[in-house]
Amino acid sequence: MTKSQTLDFPHIALEDIEVDLHLIRSYPADLAYRFHSIPIAETEDHYTIVMAEPEDQLAREAIQKACCKKAYMLRGDPEIVDSLIHKYIPKNRQGRILICCPSRRATCLTDYAHEFCPAFETDIVDYYFVDNANSLKDEFIDSANGYQLVFLSAPRSPLDERIIRGSWELRTLERFHTSCLLPRSPRLPIQSIMLMLHRNGNDTDTVDLVARIAASKNARVIVLVVLPQVPTMYQGLDRMRYSLSDILQSQSKLGCRLRRISTLLCRNSIHGEIHLKQGHTDFAIQEEITESDIDLLVTAKPRKRRFSFRVDDDIVTRMLRWIERPVLLTA
Repeated sequence: MTKSQTLDFPHIALEDIEVDLHLIRSYPADLAYRFHSIPIAETEDHYTIVMAEPEDQLAREAIQKACCKKAYMLRGDPEIVDSLIHKYIPKNRQGRILICCPSRRATCLTDYAHEFCPAFETDIVDYYFVDNANSLKDEFIDSANGYQLVFLSAPRSPLDERIIRGSWELRTLERFHTSCLLPRSPRLPIQSIMLMLHRNGNDTDTVDLVARIAASKNARVIVLVVLPQVPTMYQGLDRMRYSLSDILQSQSKLGCRLRRISTLLCRNSIHGEIHLKQGHTDFAIQEEITESDIDLLVTAKPRKRRFSFRVDDDIVTRMLRWIERPVLLTA
């Protein structure tokens, strides 16, 4: 008799228990379908998982590894296990929202994440708990890139590690190819959204997403355009001065983009304003966040694969060092 045959796994009658929807929907779909398993209970230090075939050692090890906690296995009727999986855990994760956060923050982020569900046409939010800075595996990143929006909330890490390795958020953002939201000091309801335009013009999808979010929350949209400060040597030269009206009437790339944004906001009956500022981008963003009492800042990810220290792409990197508002970076 083999070791697996000698293992004794208690049987549980699934028809007699009340399903925890929050827990079961946070369970990875690939584990559920591949290993015919579902979670039924959770404590601070362990999960209770029901499996159709708990004797499968490789399956138990894979589940244990993914859970980041101790997992206690029970045996369940295969037909009931599979029926619950198909009912509560759809295979297709496209259109879903994923919260990747320390377990202690899951509850407080749930309500905030559901604010974005209408814009993504979903009512289900999944979870992945990351309680240390090194727990994001490549397999998880590949799976998470199938979601339309990933919330990234940084785990606690020692000061020396932050100094040596840099920001966990920036290092993690480089690995994701999907839209990511950093829920810094989130507040409800979302009433004011700021769209920060990039000079490279890579923001078509970003504008469409902002319109969907604003329409679903009846929020106003502030479109921030920051132009370089007029050098002292050019003071008094009219050709170096631009008004918003001049830009909107021009055939420049920026003028065309702003007209498209205006049309989109009007078409969706969204209250929107275009604010034109000149000067240092960081100061302009800080000033606008304070003056307009912004609840959410949205901008496109830099085109480069890594967040480089170049003038335009570095705006995001610098901004994430000081901003204390939720930031949505679109793919």
